Amino acid sequence: YQRRVHGTLSECLFFFVMAVCSLHGKQRSLTYMQETAPGSGLLRCLLTHECKTNTTRTGPLAPTSIPSELAHPFPAAAPEPMAYASPVVAALCNPELATLKEMEAIACTRKMLLRWHKQGTLHLSHGCVARVLVGADHRTYRMCVVDGNQTGERYKFNNQPTDRYLLCKFGSILQPFKMEYISNGSITTTEFQDWLLQMEDSKLPLPTKSDVERKRLELLYTQKKRRRSRSR
Repeated sequence: YQRRVHGTLSECLFFFVMAVCSLHGKQRSLTYMQETAPGSGLLRCLLTHECKTNTTRTGPLAPTSIPSELAHPFPAAAPEPMAYASPVVAALCNPELATLKEMEAIACTRKMLLRWHKQGTLHLSHGCVARVLVGADHRTYRMCVVDGNQTGERYKFNNQPTDRYLLCKFGSILQPFKMEYISNGSITTTEFQDWLLQMEDSKLPLPTKSDVERKRLELLYTQKKRRRSRSR
């Protein structure tokens, strides 16, 4: 009698388990069930476990008639919001901030500085960006923002004596440089990224597209104005 009762209870438990699994459109044996707590006697379906016994849909319930709370009794955790490696990277997603390609329009080179120096318009370099040769060995280039110019010890710039030094700003670090240390090459992506990280460390705002466009128009206007004065 005890064996009969035990067998009946096992069969009821088995069919109960199969009924739960049929909600998911798969048949599973007791080997694919898990006890909720040791000794509790309560079982739950291993929803994340792929059924290896039969992948045929069974059961009277169609998938469309399954309530969402029953179809997914153990829903997966919601994905965490995308985390950026740096706040600067997240800031670059702002379409109002200037890109490297846009900032190249206001980059001043050594050739431009030489022309401005001859014309007496070196003040145009203020607000531009430049590729500066830095370090004791002068082998490393940094993208800097030109913050003006000042006088200092005389030196030769393209075989012409001058006392003008360019004030270059790397984040919050401001230092005068001889104009001969300004590169004629383009700012690289790595140098641009290093500058962004330095701006982040210094907690300084990044230039917007309107800031860059304003400086670009200033340079363009000055260039056209000088051409008109020559043509007269």
